[in-house]
Amino acid sequence: MEKVDDLYGVGATDAIPAILYQVAPEVLHQGGTGYTAKAVIWSLGSLLLELLMGRQPFSKEDVIDSTYKLGSMPELPRIPDDVTAEIDATALAFIYNCWTVDPVERPTAETMLRAPFLSAFSSKSDV
Repeated sequence: MEKVDDLYGVGATDAIPAILYQVAPEVLHQGGTGYTAKAVIWSLGSLLLELLMGRQPFSKEDVIDSTYKLGSMPELPRIPDDVTAEIDATALAFIYNCWTVDPVERPTAETMLRAPFLSAFSSKSDV
């Protein structure tokens, strides 16, 4: 069994920047005081991308660059073309909806439950 800090083949200190893309822009802007349910939606999109790929979607350098951009000027992380080619369009739309930069405009969990991507996994009686 692999140690948790070796899950991605890197030490814990190297892995920390790689998870920064999961942090919502408002959390970065407000030094962690902006963490709300809407920030969790942002993280959901990031985690879904990682689950669909089976690996971290961005290199350490890309994460640091994207985190800087998110912290200084709200800009979505760019998903590489080779990655978007492998992901279903409804899943990609779900991720981008989660990654709505303005938390006021970002969908709620209730709204996301009605997304086409999730409807493939549940019936009306389940929701």
